[in-house]
Amino acid sequence: MTIGMRYHFLLFVLLFALSCAPDAIYSRLETIETIIEEYPDSALIMIREIPSNQITNKKSLAIYSLLHAMALDKNHIDITSDSVISPALSYYRLHGSSDDKMKAFYYRGVAENNASDWEEALNFYVRAERFEDKCNDRIAVGRLHKAKMLIYKDIFEFEKADLEG
Repeated sequence: MTIGMRYHFLLFVLLFALSCAPDAIYSRLETIETIIEEYPDSALIMIREIPSNQITNKKSLAIYSLLHAMALDKNHIDITSDSVISPALSYYRLHGSSDDKMKAFYYRGVAENNASDWEEALNFYVRAERFEDKCNDRIAVGRLHKAKMLIYKDIFEFEKADLEG
């Protein structure tokens, strides 16, 4: 076990030692957000350990919802409905950063793409694109463009996918 893995394991254990108070839940969500890119499997375990019925405010529910959708996607667990991402999308339509808004629309599009509804997926991807100029997370922006390109490729609109250029 590497030092980094030990650190994350200890952090994981510490989180479980915390109570389920609203501040503790918010703190757990912040921790999950910091590890989700590098350790999506641990992030998913941590998300699933949070009792969703104890999330008492809309902001925390939105963060939980977005992180849950991200963790599922990063662990190659395809969701085909909006049930996971819906609270995040509802909240981030009016609140949050451009990164939050873009990701909420993107992961809603991912659910539609997984359900093979490419038109609706593109609709959500285009809505996500509206926030890309103000986004700090350039990796997320890249994922958005790759997802759009793959749909254009799948529906044989190669000019829009820019595969030849």
